[in-house]
Amino acid sequence: MPIAPSADMIGAMASSLDTRIPPLLLTLLVGMLMATCAWAFPSAGFHLPARWWIGMAVGLAGAGVMVAAALRFRRQGTTLDPRDPGKSQLIVSDGVFAFTRNPMYLGMALILLGWALALSSVVALVWVPLFVLYIDRWQIQPEERMLSERFGQPYLDYLSRVRRWL
Repeated sequence: MPIAPSADMIGAMASSLDTRIPPLLLTLLVGMLMATCAWAFPSAGFHLPARWWIGMAVGLAGAGVMVAAALRFRRQGTTLDPRDPGKSQLIVSDGVFAFTRNPMYLGMALILLGWALALSSVVALVWVPLFVLYIDRWQIQPEERMLSERFGQPYLDYLSRVRRWL
């Protein structure tokens, strides 16, 4: 007779998965899944004039947001590794961080959106919100919990001033 897991067991399993997959690797994997789906389901394609140019523009915008965020982190001397937010030295709240708390993840989502547009595939496009939902739950929420513990009220004030995505 199977035993249903308790809420504590589920919480422990979930927290053991938090922040474990490097987001750049996840972005690459999702991009490959998108291409595979576009190839496997060609009938789910749509017509988009200049699809490669539009996709490239959206993807480059995403890359630009990521670079701007990485440069702010470097200038402030804090870690870029999202798998261990406990290594953060300070709250970066200026530059692109004044508009979104997660410009690097926003940039990754824009890159994937650009890729889906370039592929002109509805099935590929479905992966973008799935990526956002995954990153939000398994990466951003654990980061915010750890950063709230580390920085306290100044970080909570930042959370109340700036949106998670846009």
